[in-house]
Amino acid sequence: MGTSCHAQFGSRQIIDQNSGTVRMVRTADFDQDGALDVAVSSFDRIALYKNLDGLGTFSAPISIQEGKKQSFSLFPADIDNDGKIDLAVSFFDDDEVVWYRNLGNGTFSALQLISNNLLRAAGITGADLDGDGDLDLVLGVSNGNGLYWVENLDGAGTFSSRITIDANISQARTQAIGDIDGDGDMDILTNSVGSAYLSWFENVDGLGDFNEQHIIDPIGLYENSLSLVDIDGDNDLDIVSQKTDLVIWRENLNGLGQFDYYNIISNEALNIFDTTSADLDNDGDVDVLSASTDDNKIAWYRNEDGMGGFGPQNIIDPNLQSPRTVHAADLDNDGDLDILSAALSNQNRELVWYENLTILGVEGSELETNVTLYPNPVINTLQLNTQEKTIDQINIYTITGSNVLQLEVNTVSPTVDVSSLAAGVYYVQLYSGKKVALKKFIKE
Repeated sequence: MGTSCHAQFGSRQIIDQNSGTVRMVRTADFDQDGALDVAVSSFDRIALYKNLDGLGTFSAPISIQEGKKQSFSLFPADIDNDGKIDLAVSFFDDDEVVWYRNLGNGTFSALQLISNNLLRAAGITGADLDGDGDLDLVLGVSNGNGLYWVENLDGAGTFSSRITIDANISQARTQAIGDIDGDGDMDILTNSVGSAYLSWFENVDGLGDFNEQHIIDPIGLYENSLSLVDIDGDNDLDIVSQKTDLVIWRENLNGLGQFDYYNIISNEALNIFDTTSADLDNDGDVDVLSASTDDNKIAWYRNEDGMGGFGPQNIIDPNLQSPRTVHAADLDNDGDLDILSAALSNQNRELVWYENLTILGVEGSELETNVTLYPNPVINTLQLNTQEKTIDQINIYTITGSNVLQLEVNTVSPTVDVSSLAAGVYYVQLYSGKKVALKKFIKE
């Protein structure tokens, strides 16, 4: 009965069967109950799904905004410094960026305008750009020229008029913020679809003066998703992005923002719409995820040596119709990062998540038939059922991988006495011949 250090993901779990045309999904604890909730932007709605039990059981959609058309970007953050996570949103058709104040318990105010007359408002992200301890925002546009930032004047969400970073950059749709040159302040990485290059703007004084542009790639046309992370473990920020059918990364060669030519992580995805970076296998380095629309695939790529040497593509879902977004977050509070995405096709518009089983380091995959277990949570006796497959062996593990119970059985519906286990989260591993399944349960 083997072990594995690779991330293993469970089957697709549906949050919403008909979530609309979701373009971006993000997570935060909006209702302050200790569990990560899900916020989505779509064609005609901004919605919240509350994590009801901290284990990935979600509410029906709660509308934050309806009636405004096409939002491609949202950014959760504590904008007004009151300890609650607010939400900033760009609206493409309305040419504006707004924010919604979190009033408590995951309820939100009406929209508050940040900036308008942005020709097809696109990317929105934030950080403390001027060193005054509050959250400022960077604004991009999809169809026009210009890259901007707005200052949070009072730390409570009163924003300045937009400040021009570059008036001529064309279609700067996506941005990422980080200390690219290692001088202690926040710089801005951006694409430019119209100008066809990838570049970064240096915060030259730490106060938000971004007058030095550094061209990274003069033909960065299709790099529509960007993240700044330390891929190679040398304590500076590298770039993860994509070019059409390539997942790529660029090394920050000197820690000062000089980047090499891109390194290919994978060429096995078709029309990559989104990438993101996170430690998916809990080995201390940063792995990469992709969502690709022409092959309907969610996949991840393991950073095998912690230095940017990536292994082969690992497919999480081979048939999620036309996904436009992918996001990593711990949805079930078990200490590892699960995956969120959404289908966006005329036939299928599901909002979904996939459980990460890595925390165990234990072999597991789905049996051909469904496995059910109940009650869950359980106090004394756990009932298992595989419908028709005979179970040969049962192992129970803690979330850290300790084997606390092992049973030899020969039935399709075994019962397990768990009364002696301490309260907490456990995994039950079932063997049927050469097939294995892994399921989570709560002991009360």
